[in-house]
Amino acid sequence: MNGFVSSRVLLSTMCGATAISLAAAHPVGQGTQPRVSAVTALPIAMPFELRHGAVTVEAGIGAGLPMAAVLDTAASDCMVSDAQASRRALQGSGQVVVASAFGQLHATPIGTHNVRLGRVLVEALPLCIGDPLAQWTEKPPDPPVDAWLGTACLSLFTLEIDGRAGEILLGRPDAPPMRGASAFPFSLDQGRALVRALVNGSAELTALVSTGIRGTLVTPAVYRRLDPQSGPERTVKLPAGGTVRVASVRLKELRLGATKIPNVDALAVLDDVPGIGGEIGIIGTDVLLRYRMQVSYSRMQIQLAPSRATGGERERAIGRPTIQQPSRSGLQGQLGRPRL
Repeated sequence: MNGFVSSRVLLSTMCGATAISLAAAHPVGQGTQPRVSAVTALPIAMPFELRHGAVTVEAGIGAGLPMAAVLDTAASDCMVSDAQASRRALQGSGQVVVASAFGQLHATPIGTHNVRLGRVLVEALPLCIGDPLAQWTEKPPDPPVDAWLGTACLSLFTLEIDGRAGEILLGRPDAPPMRGASAFPFSLDQGRALVRALVNGSAELTALVSTGIRGTLVTPAVYRRLDPQSGPERTVKLPAGGTVRVASVRLKELRLGATKIPNVDALAVLDDVPGIGGEIGIIGTDVLLRYRMQVSYSRMQIQLAPSRATGGERERAIGRPTIQQPSRSGLQGQLGRPRL
């Protein structure tokens, strides 16, 4: 299937199971807080690519070989894939359940490690072995995703992502707000960034903001208020059992703070189910990376502003073979198969 989010991946978020924070469930990291190395001078800029729709950077564990790591604002903790753990001889014990936009993920804690993000060194970062895509998809993605870095890591910085320029700026936690940007608050739901948006000027949507998923998901309550033009309904199975009806829709407008985003293609859940999908939506990179976005965990605020990239720079960024720009079709094209 072409695209990062298969129907099995996205609909796994609708199970409504309680997720447990890795930091709370595993005693290895207790008493040791992750921190940015004192030798690192912030801010530091680094390039990123969209790998299967997710914001992906070059990272590494200790002095090991580089790996492709997704930075996800809707993931609570940090995971490395089974393949990477085996390659690096990383072992752990026990099992925890990690909160993410993919729903309930089972992972094995492996203690704290030093992790490199470009030229930035994060010390004593709790890691676990877990692979969202392997748990919820039929085939491994090509190219692979080696690691997922969530709030446990990202909250050490002020995160600025310029979707058009293909650049990330890792700033100090007390970095100032962007000038000329629209700002809106967010909260942390089990370590995942959660916001309130307005759809078509009237319907309120509570949604996770995810830089690790391409696509927008709206809840049944929002769908019923909109009376939108939608594609044909189809029925898909839930990983926990049972089925749910979904339909592709086009939103005339999605509003985040003072920013109005027109013509957003989304997937609507038609049946009332607990958790993500039934009660909480998702706003992914197809919307977020139309802008330059700043996430400040110290102010608990997200800002959106026009990209700094000029027209020529935008063309060069879009033309890079390793950069996959967000699809305007969003989840509509990615969830074309009802089979899980």
